[in-house]
Amino acid sequence: MNDTRLPYILRINPLFIIFGALFVVIIPLLIWANFAEIEQKSTTRGIVIAADKTQKIQAPIDGVVDVIMVKEGVKVKKGDILVVLEKEQNQASLDAAASKVASLKAKLRRLKTEVRGDELTYPANFIQSNYQEFIVTQKNLFLLRKKSLEDETLSLVSALTLKEEELVSNQKLVESGDIGRIKP
Repeated sequence: MNDTRLPYILRINPLFIIFGALFVVIIPLLIWANFAEIEQKSTTRGIVIAADKTQKIQAPIDGVVDVIMVKEGVKVKKGDILVVLEKEQNQASLDAAASKVASLKAKLRRLKTEVRGDELTYPANFIQSNYQEFIVTQKNLFLLRKKSLEDETLSLVSALTLKEEELVSNQKLVESGDIGRIKP
């Protein structure tokens, strides 16, 4: 009765467990991959092959093709419109560049005015009317920085006054001999 093997413990090879788990995971993925459709967009440059030689077609700007104006096999000549690009992307790039230019012009004027110590003014039509918020922001920033400099100046003047008073007081004590005297 020294049998240490219990009847309810199963001895299973670990390879069966590993391969079984892989089977349970991989088979459903393969089935899904067989039936699933994945939409994908990609952008690439192309080459149009002419009858006698290869011609590269390049646009001055990148974009997404909206309409193809020519059919395959149609002869084209220089200046023909081949494709029309979507305008949204190009318009967004144009708007971003115009916004950056307006922002930098307003900031540059503010900084030059701060360096000279003048009052900040912007002439009429300095930047486009739809970017006037940049002028308002720069004026507010100018006032905040001016106030900050004034506060810092007042603080330094106050500290200087205190140090001058301390110096005068210490000079009087040195002259009277109350500072630097060792008492026996």
